[in-house]
Amino acid sequence: MYCHRTRTHRVLPEYAGTVVNWASPHYNVRSADADEHGHSVRPCHIHELRPAEEFTGTAPWFEDHQGVSEALAALRTEGIPLASLSTQRGGPCTDGAFVTPEPGEGNPGVRVAHLLNGWAEESVAARRNATLRAEECSARNTALDSYAEAFRAVGWKVMHAQASTTRTRCVRHLVIWPPVSG
Repeated sequence: MYCHRTRTHRVLPEYAGTVVNWASPHYNVRSADADEHGHSVRPCHIHELRPAEEFTGTAPWFEDHQGVSEALAALRTEGIPLASLSTQRGGPCTDGAFVTPEPGEGNPGVRVAHLLNGWAEESVAARRNATLRAEECSARNTALDSYAEAFRAVGWKVMHAQASTTRTRCVRHLVIWPPVSG
């Protein structure tokens, strides 16, 4: 926490909380427990926030989607690393699987992408550098193939969504469907 009047930083203990709103230039975060002064809402800058473990691997607004939560559980069980994104420019991103609902009305499928440095497809740098593009494509293909094997092992139906405008194999993402219970 930074005090503008004294121009000093004070390190507070880490706490669990929920972002309440954006109050420029900070977020108001409601702590699960009030501090020693009885305050439960504290101002926090973006670099002070860290996503909760359950939000890693998807966007917070998809956490309640049944297919997404089932897919994340399957990935965690297999020990596959999940991606997390930094909303701060230049902030750290964690590479790994990122799960979202597959768009389309009435589609029970889920989309699984592999994020590299925060990008689900080729990065801006890779668009300008053929060697980097090939490296990213190879890394993404390998990761998505391992995700597909993990999902097939537990009964999910898996489809590879591949680029059709290139001669080399370039998997963009997976579309998966949960096992049919019956």
